[in-house]
Amino acid sequence: MLKIRTSQAPVESMIVILADCILIYRCWVTYAYKWKVVVLPIFLWVAYIVFSVLFLYTSTYQLMHETPITLTINRLYKVSIGACFICTIGINSYATSFIIFRIWNLANRTTEPPDRRNLTLTIRIIAESGLLYTITSILALITGVAYLELKNTSSSIASSIFAAINLNMTGIAFNLLLIRVALNRTSASTSSSLRQSIPMFNLEHDDSNTSQERIPDSTDDPMKARAPADANV
Repeated sequence: MLKIRTSQAPVESMIVILADCILIYRCWVTYAYKWKVVVLPIFLWVAYIVFSVLFLYTSTYQLMHETPITLTINRLYKVSIGACFICTIGINSYATSFIIFRIWNLANRTTEPPDRRNLTLTIRIIAESGLLYTITSILALITGVAYLELKNTSSSIASSIFAAINLNMTGIAFNLLLIRVALNRTSASTSSSLRQSIPMFNLEHDDSNTSQERIPDSTDDPMKARAPADANV
């Protein structure tokens, strides 16, 4: 179990670091490049890097030394695992919540129904993606702590399963967000194209233009109004 985790640790850490960095960047852009909004997630991001390095060091130390592990190394190993999960959960919860809050404010200020509907759909997409990764991270944290305390077969299997799910969920949540947004844009453009191609949608517009056109009357031209009287004479 320790050999597997140690061999996977660099790859898992790089994936989480990149994913959290992109999420922090999105939050920063959403709030018009205000640094004070992303101070806390940046601090957690740096802390995650430090604890992931500490985890890699302590796990490698346990593999390289056959002598009994000291209490300090064992404590650092356990603390680094829990701290890594707490940092990434904090980053995702903070950034996702702030992005949703920002879009929700914009939706309340918007009076156009199509714009409000699009913003509401965006909130739902971001919430679903963030919730998936947050839930799997919490489950991986719980099973990981259970394995460190119990060290039996059941906890080892559960920890391995949820750790693998959490690693894959990082990419799934990221791609799910991109796919849902792309589908929303495609459906919106398709609906707009249909409205332009079907004449029935333009009847109201044409009628309004027709009603604005005034039929010329004989009273508009004084010469035409006097023409019938001159003919009778």
